[in-house]
Amino acid sequence: MGYSISHETLSAAIGRIYDAAYDPSVWLDAILQLQATFHGSKACLVNMDLGRFEDSIFFSPGSDPSWNALLPVQFPINELIMPRTSMPIGRVFGDAQLLGRDRLQGTAIWNEWMAPQDMYDGMGCNLQMSGKRFAFFDVQRGRDQPVFDVDDHAMLALVAPHLQRATRLSEHFKARQASRSLFAHLPFAGFVLDTRLRILEMNAAAQTLLSQPICALTARAGHLAACDPAQTNTLLQVVGRVCRVHEGELPGLGADLIVRAERGDQLALSIGLLPSGGMFGLSAGPCAVVLARESKSAFSPVLHDQLRETFGLTAKEASIALSLASGLSLKETAIKENIVFGTARIHLERIFRKTETRQQSQLVALLNSIRFLA
Repeated sequence: MGYSISHETLSAAIGRIYDAAYDPSVWLDAILQLQATFHGSKACLVNMDLGRFEDSIFFSPGSDPSWNALLPVQFPINELIMPRTSMPIGRVFGDAQLLGRDRLQGTAIWNEWMAPQDMYDGMGCNLQMSGKRFAFFDVQRGRDQPVFDVDDHAMLALVAPHLQRATRLSEHFKARQASRSLFAHLPFAGFVLDTRLRILEMNAAAQTLLSQPICALTARAGHLAACDPAQTNTLLQVVGRVCRVHEGELPGLGADLIVRAERGDQLALSIGLLPSGGMFGLSAGPCAVVLARESKSAFSPVLHDQLRETFGLTAKEASIALSLASGLSLKETAIKENIVFGTARIHLERIFRKTETRQQSQLVALLNSIRFLA
């Protein structure tokens, strides 16, 4: 005579599964509730790394620590693992279906692991198979209990899709929390923007930056903007390229921009692609990450000496090259260097010749590449 399982009990167990998806500390209780729902002697949820067993995750309520200590020894030689991995995702099956009952009871895993823990009849389903990651749920009954019947299999078939979704959600929120934590603890301002510069997320440093009375960046109606409308338009174009908003185009590799406040302070912006905002709980579409840091110069002083050594630039030529790459015009650079415009033009021609570039945009790209290699 089998056990009966009410839909109310099953519904409560499924609800607990979704609680665990958002709070990993609940998984043990959720599996215990499933064990009770199916009148099992044991139950477990396993997310196994077939390549590195030590990276595997087990949720098995009420397990004896002495048996758990044997896991690293037993599971790599578990005769049920390979047959189990061949079963379709989501299909419910019994342990006896994997090898046959007679053969199963002759295995080491049965005699050394399952029978001593009163695991005489098992029922399970595979939840996930990706690369070497393999997740499954398993519930067992003891020697003196009835074996799982077709009604039990049908009930677990109702639960299986929820277990699949909950394990995926759990991984998603774990990655999301890690990403949020990393983003929050960056030592400089960070923004996540959509293709229209709408601010989807920003860290505490970014909020502090925008709260300054005079800043090169500001928030207008929830959108990131520069003080200069032309610079805002440039930022919009770069973010659009990075997020591949034009169908059929490859995403941009990112870019660096300099934005300046009215009083002359400047910010160096590094812009890159966030393929999916899902890790922040945002839209699944591509977004841009913008990292902003205050900078008197967009480039490290070390780069000045590196340019001289690499390209044979004079001290003045290296200084002019860095000023141009930081966003200043040649006229502004001439004023900064205290030279006349004609002299600045002569220096620029020499810089082009020594660096084998022909225009300012090529020079900026070259200096950026050296900057990242430095």
